[in-house]
Amino acid sequence: MPDSRHKRSNSRPGPTVTVSVGSVSPFACVTPFAVRGMKWKYWLAVVKDGQGEERLTTHYRSMMGLDDVVESGVAVFNDVTEVFEPYSRFEPGFGMSVPAHPFRVASGRAEYLYFSQPLPVWRAHPVLEELADAAMYEGYTPLVAGSRYEKAATSLDRDSQGRLTYGWKRGTPPLQVEQEEELVRLGRMKPEERLCQLRES
Repeated sequence: MPDSRHKRSNSRPGPTVTVSVGSVSPFACVTPFAVRGMKWKYWLAVVKDGQGEERLTTHYRSMMGLDDVVESGVAVFNDVTEVFEPYSRFEPGFGMSVPAHPFRVASGRAEYLYFSQPLPVWRAHPVLEELADAAMYEGYTPLVAGSRYEKAATSLDRDSQGRLTYGWKRGTPPLQVEQEEELVRLGRMKPEERLCQLRES
């Protein structure tokens, strides 16, 4: 049973949030980017920049449709103008593979933001300059570090015994489920080597 001592009193007003509604969209006022398309924000996180200042950061995508991404990147909220401003842009395709819903994880002496899709197979240090650089993200993947999925020509990381090696590898994307299935079909992976294995009980 909840402890009544920690209940919030109804007599105390909560924070007031004011949202300005423009003539086109209620969200136009906080993402006034010049690039065309809808501005979708896929995650929000408060992180520190190189000077140690906290910055509200988001991964945005400007889209003309669900399959038509015009631009993606990282934007930072300006506390003075109260709008997001583009900070960096990702190469085409990269932004589509970084999912939403980050959460913080301490690993040894390092701290990371893990990104779920739904498995947490992407991570990056919670520092603005690193989140803004696609090369600084690490994927949990069996690919050889620095490589990409290339169907039958995919470079898989195996040890001297031929065992597939998964690990956090900078600048290397995780395999998607359909890519794993294709590698199994091509004989490059065994079914039991897939990261996500769904079986009937």
